[in-house]
Amino acid sequence: MNRMKKSATTVTEPIVTNPAVVSESGCFMVANSGHATYCSMVPKTPEERKFLFNAVNSPALSLRDFINKTINIRDVFAEECTFLDKETGAVSEGVRIVLIDADGNSYSTCSRGVFSGLSKLFALYGTPDHWTEPVPIMIKQITKSPKQAVLVFEIA
Repeated sequence: MNRMKKSATTVTEPIVTNPAVVSESGCFMVANSGHATYCSMVPKTPEERKFLFNAVNSPALSLRDFINKTINIRDVFAEECTFLDKETGAVSEGVRIVLIDADGNSYSTCSRGVFSGLSKLFALYGTPDHWTEPVPIMIKQITKSPKQAVLVFEIA
């Protein structure tokens, strides 16, 4: 089942249905839930697998705490998720993102603005496996209404 559609602003390889497939531009997986996952880091050693698991399973930092600060992105992890609005009961689809910086810190967000920015970043800069050095981004917040603020980023 192809859950992520390819486009000019996303990874140019199809998401495959094997449990884990390593390609030149990262590791693509579809978990038993049927939600697609992308990870730019392809761990080759037990230490790298441990680091990656810990970074994406329990990210140390919330991206929201870094508004107006610069992060030097080295790797990106993204997974489709289903969200439940506890007030309305509405269910929506989204993406959970973990950014890994040059120092190995991991930052978590579910911001659609960050997802949109990453799509554009990948289209213009290529995926992280093509970067010769980390990409510095400045985290920003856009207030859409008194109850809604969206995280975005700029190239620093």
